[in-house]
Amino acid sequence: MKIELKGISLQIEAIVIIAICIIVLAIIILFFPGIFNPATSAIISEGDLEKECMEWQKYDYNHEYFSEVFYPKLKAKFNNASAAELYCTSISKE
Repeated sequence: MKIELKGISLQIEAIVIIAICIIVLAIIILFFPGIFNPATSAIISEGDLEKECMEWQKYDYNHEYFSEVFYPKLKAKFNNASAAELYCTSISKE
């Protein structure tokens, strides 16, 4: 006695395909959030950050000078002076 499940196997395949599509969509959303939120899509190059780090280094990374007026790219990327200072002191000076 052999039971054939052709209709059920097609439904399971469809469910698997839908699940794979949902997983792929979730991965795309997690890796590329800037696509869905245009406000965060500003690109800050490493060269611009390093230039501002060199300027800020002249003031010995004084937190009083860390503002959007003087260092807009560092402020936009790190938002606080401690994180920006850690970044600036960690980049290699070759």
